[in-house]
Amino acid sequence: MSVCYIFTGLLLIAISIPLVRGSIKMNPLYGVRIKKAFESEEKWYIINKYGGRRLIFWSIVRFNSLFN
Repeated sequence: MSVCYIFTGLLLIAISIPLVRGSIKMNPLYGVRIKKAFESEEKWYIINKYGGRRLIFWSIVRFNSLFN
C-alpha cells in the first residue's frame, strides 16, 4: 500500500514541475482548466504555476503522512 502512495506522490510531483516552470502552453488537456485560466496566456501561466505548487505541497504532505 505504501509503495502505491509513494508512486502516486512522485507522479504528481513530476506532473507538477512543468506547470511550475511555466513550460505548458494553454491547452484543454493538461493544467488547471478553469474558465479564468483560459481568459489570457498571462492568467494561464499564473494559475497553473499556483496549481503546480499546491500539487507539489500536497504530495509532500502525503509523503510525510506515510512516515509519521
